[in-house]
Amino acid sequence: MTIAGITKLIDLTTLQPTDGRETAKYIAEKAIRYMGQGIHPATVCVYPTLVKQVKAEVKGAVPIASVAGGFPSGQTSVHIKVNETRYALEQGADEIDLVINRAMLIEGEDNYVFEEISSVKTVCGNKKLKVIIETGELQTEVLIKKAADICIRAGADFVKTSTGKIPIGATPDAARWIAEVVKEHNTHSPKQVGIKLSGGIATIADANAYIDLISSYMGDTFIQPKFFRIGASRLYDELLAGIGNL
Repeated sequence: MTIAGITKLIDLTTLQPTDGRETAKYIAEKAIRYMGQGIHPATVCVYPTLVKQVKAEVKGAVPIASVAGGFPSGQTSVHIKVNETRYALEQGADEIDLVINRAMLIEGEDNYVFEEISSVKTVCGNKKLKVIIETGELQTEVLIKKAADICIRAGADFVKTSTGKIPIGATPDAARWIAEVVKEHNTHSPKQVGIKLSGGIATIADANAYIDLISSYMGDTFIQPKFFRIGASRLYDELLAGIGNL
């Protein structure tokens, strides 16, 4: 896929503990730097406290996504996850990336995970909800597929692999298992669910490999921002560096 095409699939992300006003200004400028050439990310993804500033900096040119739900551990109550989501939306977030409580899933508390996702989706309304299942912690095909199925049944708009905060991010196996579940759902439902891959996708070669993998399951028409995203920061830098070769 072309540099411009890959760029439009990216949720340009910064999620460091030290992110502040200067970070917000920098990532916003990066997102719109080549807007005039039709080169821009799908969204900019930041912590809830930076949403308002980044949204003002991009002046509506790019949607703003926000993590929520006790990111990255997910170890907080449903009540707090709902309130954090509401806060992010009040700040102007256009999309929410929610992280599930993996401990509850691993321990078989499927209903708990379903309820936390569905409660947050209720607050989101028609705003996109991407649910992070942290495949590097779930690891097995059974758990990853179960998590993806719960996400879909609870109302998620995207199933997302990773927070990017643990050593194991997206992997071909995890992407494949999620794609199998999403394909089964999308084949039989009017609501089409998307896939977001994140964690360790740092080069154009990485991105193209995952694009090829997902399109082999979902078809070429699936590879558009409406259905497919890549969470990245280093990858975006490589893409911008290659613009001079367009």
